Amino acid sequence: KPEEHQTRLYVCKGKHVVRVKEVPFARSTLNHEDVFILDTESKIFQFSGSNSSIQERAKALEVVQYIKDTYHDGKCDIAAVEDGRMMADAEAGEFWGLFGGFAPLPKKPALNDDTTAESDGIKLFSVEKGKTESVEFETLEKELLDTNKCYILDCGLELFVWKGRNTSIDQRKSASEAAEEFFRSSERPKSNLV
Repeated sequence: KPEEHQTRLYVCKGKHVVRVKEVPFARSTLNHEDVFILDTESKIFQFSGSNSSIQERAKALEVVQYIKDTYHDGKCDIAAVEDGRMMADAEAGEFWGLFGGFAPLPKKPALNDDTTAESDGIKLFSVEKGKTESVEFETLEKELLDTNKCYILDCGLELFVWKGRNTSIDQRKSASEAAEEFFRSSERPKSNLV
């Protein structure tokens, strides 16, 4: 029996480094600053906040396509909903209906996401001999990475493996296996991206 589809809401947030993470499925989660992806059983909606950046919109398009291909076997509709467009648009009406009907979003002052929250929820781990060790950082920068090591970058929704150019094939394989084990042991929803 196929697994029942669970409706999920994701946010694409950040001006320079766009992060994607699952957020509570509630109208109060939506805002004018970011792009949101609502994944329903039959349709994926991309809601672009009126103040969202081109980078956030581009990342959302990538994620929407990934969700469609991976979790819907390429067989579901995609709808774009622009912030500020009223209910005359059928897709906007359908989108807002899932949240219990249209209501204006609160005006929030724009925060400088990249400096205050760039590392919020993002974790970096070095991988040596199949064991992961947390790497402390204030700002995620390339200088943190040693080309003789492999790393796992946990961005919440996505997990990345970085393999230093001076690492052996065994080290690289070990890092990939550690990332898979890390993903399985961290109790993430199956819909998360790896």
